[in-house]
Amino acid sequence: MINKNSFLPIKNSPNASVRLICFPYAGGSASVFNSWSELFSDDVEIIAAQPPGRTVRIAERPHTTMDNLVEEYMGAIDVYLDKPYLFFGHSLGSRVAYALTKQIQKRGLPMPKHVIASGSGAPHLNFEREKIYNLPNDKFKRKLRELNGTPKEVLENQELLDLFTPMLRADFEIAENYCSEKVKINSPITVLGGIEDTDVTEERLLAWKELSIYPSKTIMACGDHFFIHSNREAVINEVTNIIDSILVQINIKRAAFG
Repeated sequence: MINKNSFLPIKNSPNASVRLICFPYAGGSASVFNSWSELFSDDVEIIAAQPPGRTVRIAERPHTTMDNLVEEYMGAIDVYLDKPYLFFGHSLGSRVAYALTKQIQKRGLPMPKHVIASGSGAPHLNFEREKIYNLPNDKFKRKLRELNGTPKEVLENQELLDLFTPMLRADFEIAENYCSEKVKINSPITVLGGIEDTDVTEERLLAWKELSIYPSKTIMACGDHFFIHSNREAVINEVTNIIDSILVQINIKRAAFG
């Protein structure tokens, strides 16, 4: 069954030449990318995945496996493959983008022109950090605080924390249990990492090169695991550079074929 809220618009641009499809980190929602709407030209349309269990989908049960999450997205993504597109994901979102790309490739659908994997080790590597999704509530809350990705307003409001805990646990369950087979995708991969990110080593970032038929590129930016926020300018610059290269290729094809 197709869920109309699986992907939400961030920047509507009906005449855009390229579509940027974004995937949030664990505990995040499509709104993570709201501020991006003013940062790209009208030649770029932006949509973002909206996992269940939060915001407009707060009443829905969150997925706890990558297979189920990707199955949902596969049921909804066809309508967004009508023009050249690329994926951007951060942390868990990077792995979701890769898993979805594998399924798109398997089904012979149009492939993303690029996959940008930000803040995540390669998904075929075993998870090394302590798993937290099944910890008792007090320890789970303490770990959330240490990871520094959950808003302070949630951590300090017990009602909000109780509301969001099932969703947070579900996201971490996916992130901590997903380990992919090493399948090379027919899309280039660019990897972004935070220099001060103690959770994702450069070695784990570099391992993404094993997952594409194209040479991959790894770029390190200042910041910890959430450099997507603290160093947004660097992230946007890299995404823009990749989009610009895609637009050049699109324009060359248009000129050649009229």
